[in-house]
Amino acid sequence: FAPAPQNVATAPAPTSVNLDVPEDWVAIEIDQPFYLGKWDLPNGGRATISFLGANFDAESISMNFDRWLRQWEVPGSTAEDARNIGVYDVNGVGMYQLVLQGTLNSTAQVGGGDPRENWMLIGGVMINDFGPVYLKVVGPSADLESQADAIFVSFATATF
Repeated sequence: FAPAPQNVATAPAPTSVNLDVPEDWVAIEIDQPFYLGKWDLPNGGRATISFLGANFDAESISMNFDRWLRQWEVPGSTAEDARNIGVYDVNGVGMYQLVLQGTLNSTAQVGGGDPRENWMLIGGVMINDFGPVYLKVVGPSADLESQADAIFVSFATATF
């Protein structure tokens, strides 16, 4: 045997995240290996940051956004039509962003129960040397609407 050649230089996968969050977010136990951080928000909301592997391709990012959109209903529209999605520069960091307001139908992520009306999704994907990192924040629109920009800035300055 001889040492195998390295074809691609890779960065180590992240195992944790450090970032500023609103003071009323409460860190909770990480129950899945892909989560880097998980918080309970006031009024039943939830925030997660996850690393799903080094899939840099736009198709896998799009599949995650599509899965998130299927969890929502927007009266008088479809979630796809009502979303605000794009690639933005946040403090010099390129980030895919998705913002949506409506009814969260897929409630397992927040403990189950009835659909949550007048809720908001703040989602982001930041591409790092080791791969994409996903931000997903769901909660009452009244709680999150004024925080969206600050949440994206905090995510952009996160360290792994």
